[in-house]
Amino acid sequence: MRAIPRPCAPRYAHWTPPPQSRGGHCAVRLRQLPGGSLLHVEPLEDCSFDEAGQAAVVRAVFAADPLPYAGFERVFNREVRIVLRVD
Repeated sequence: MRAIPRPCAPRYAHWTPPPQSRGGHCAVRLRQLPGGSLLHVEPLEDCSFDEAGQAAVVRAVFAADPLPYAGFERVFNREVRIVLRVD
């Protein structure tokens, strides 16, 4: 699995995780089209967030739609797994 390119990071910087998610992590699987348009985002079983935290993650990922694509065509994957960690 490849890491998300750094240009994505600032788009998630405005997400405020629910207080109960502090110290946790949430892995999500997303499916996208060439061009970065998101089709689907789902928390995976190893997500330690409660239902509200998982819903917040899904909203945050969709808020970044479309994901960066130009310049990353060579490394594009239709399905990506990302992990969000809350310190």
